[in-house]
Amino acid sequence: MRNALYMAIVFVTLIALSCADDQTQARADWELITPLTYRDTFVFDFDIQDTAQSYFLGMDVHFDYVEYPFQNIYFQVDTRYPDGETQKELLNLDFSDKKGVIKGECLGTTCELPLYLQRRIHFDQKGAYSIKLVQHTRRDSLPGIQSMSLVLGAEPFHRVNGASPDRPQ
Repeated sequence: MRNALYMAIVFVTLIALSCADDQTQARADWELITPLTYRDTFVFDFDIQDTAQSYFLGMDVHFDYVEYPFQNIYFQVDTRYPDGETQKELLNLDFSDKKGVIKGECLGTTCELPLYLQRRIHFDQKGAYSIKLVQHTRRDSLPGIQSMSLVLGAEPFHRVNGASPDRPQ
């Protein structure tokens, strides 16, 4: 049974990767079989070679709105840069507004919440980057989170002479 589930996850991941559009530079997908806990760590490794390119970082969360007990979720985000420096920050993702209206698209009780975490990102260093996500909500065991994806994609514009299109030198 576990092998069949593993093969299904691999198959779904390969399908998702093959359907990615030309803007996708890197993608990581995680299927969750048990509740999300503090011990669960999600790592997204990617390589940057074009420092003139503008990028976006997106996240896609699938969850059961009946099982998931909160309006939002917090993640501790650790970003490791090619020079070894690490930056830590807390990320809050709202699944619904203050009135309880789900922000994503739902079919039955399963909802998909696509998010842009950052737009117009410019990487100053070429090399290997790593983003680590750890659940950081007030309860250790969170039911209802079914899967998550992180996507790094290319924006349709580049830096010119080191300046962003929206911030001229």
